[in-house]
Amino acid sequence: MRENNLIFFNLSEDAIENSKAKDTDLVKSLCGNELNVNSLEILDITRLGKFVASALKDRPLWVTLGNRDIRGSILRNAYKLKNSDLYRKVGIGRDLTNKQREDNKVLRKELDKMKKSLPGKNWGIRRDKIVELPTVPPLVMGDAEMRS
Repeated sequence: MRENNLIFFNLSEDAIENSKAKDTDLVKSLCGNELNVNSLEILDITRLGKFVASALKDRPLWVTLGNRDIRGSILRNAYKLKNSDLYRKVGIGRDLTNKQREDNKVLRKELDKMKKSLPGKNWGIRRDKIVELPTVPPLVMGDAEMRS
């Protein structure tokens, strides 16, 4: 089922054409060490696209997990990868259908137009809709001490 799938982008790939065992270890290491998700049950793992030894980019990694809750905890903790030295460029996304990808593309174009036409407001996409996000005032030095 698609709701248990994730796609990992920019995970390093071996020169060996099919290295499922190494990819499985890599995903388990990333999730355990960086995302604090240790109870990981990987049912299937596959590199997407044709293997080319001289390719400059790594192929995306499609992962089927045992249940949806694990997928949710991985996605909730994915922001932690930004602070990692080893996995800073790794991206994690949901496995979307072609229609969902097309709808997201249209929404992102609409969002860009909204941001340009109304620059004073903070817009974002939530649950397949464009919504105005609340503005968070910048934290000024001294505010942190007053709040505690």
